[in-house]
Amino acid sequence: MPNNPPQVSILLPTYNRLSYLPKAVNSVLNQTYQDWELIIWDDGSTDETGGYCQTLQDPRIRYFWHENRGVAFARNHALGHARGEYLAFLDSDDEWLQEKLSVQVGFLDQYPDLDFVFSNFYNVNLELNKSSVAFTEISASLEKLMTETVDDILLINDNFLESIAHENYIATDSVMMRKSVLEKFGGFNETLRNGEDFELWWRLGLAGVRMGYTETVLLNRYKAVDNLSGQSIESSNSAIKALDICAENANLSKREDLISHLRKPYRNAWQNLIMLYGREGRKKEMIKAFRESSKHGLRPGAVKLLVKGILNLG
Repeated sequence: MPNNPPQVSILLPTYNRLSYLPKAVNSVLNQTYQDWELIIWDDGSTDETGGYCQTLQDPRIRYFWHENRGVAFARNHALGHARGEYLAFLDSDDEWLQEKLSVQVGFLDQYPDLDFVFSNFYNVNLELNKSSVAFTEISASLEKLMTETVDDILLINDNFLESIAHENYIATDSVMMRKSVLEKFGGFNETLRNGEDFELWWRLGLAGVRMGYTETVLLNRYKAVDNLSGQSIESSNSAIKALDICAENANLSKREDLISHLRKPYRNAWQNLIMLYGREGRKKEMIKAFRESSKHGLRPGAVKLLVKGILNLG
């Protein structure tokens, strides 16, 4: 391991992603900016991930293994080994474009009061062989932000929480932040298996962390056929738990006005559960999910899912 600490520590959690991991690692090695360390945290993989990582000879790369505890645990414990001033995150099935680190290090170096930057990215659906520009798809959410443009960065002045509640447009892989931010406000919530990123962004927004973003695409975010973030009963319940924590933190921060903005993500998460419980023939849970979804606004889609689930039970 090099003696001098790097400027950027990259945290890469992985779990049984050997078929994708080399692409992610190579996207780090191919960066135009090279003052980094890469911390690979293996979250209990049972494939040959460990064998592959042992072949990586670059002294800036360190590999750790721990029994499976989820991505929040993995990122937090990788953070414990980070020596850099700035943190960047990369999922093992995604890849950065070559200028990613260079662009974002430039922003944080140039603006000392800026703590957190993120970027536009490509959404790539491997099953459908289609790609799209993320910020184009969620432009309505970004338009809620109050920003000022300085050079190539948009500095967020207000309405961050109202905006991100409408749609979580921050891909964790697109983020770079000062390590001092997580040291001060805490890392990812390890009780969550899904929604841990949104909960952290919400918490940092409540704390007044200064954020900015670039519309430049710096990431290819892949959706694999077996993507771990796909919908499941466990992930949907975890998303609801994350929203409960966000609402509680809004209350504690005396920002009760923000809770109404969480209605849409609450409704969507409960609506997902209508479908998922319906598929498993769990009528009681399906009806409860419909009732909870309706509390946040009755939608035709929820009614259709309930009817479809009931018919399938017959």
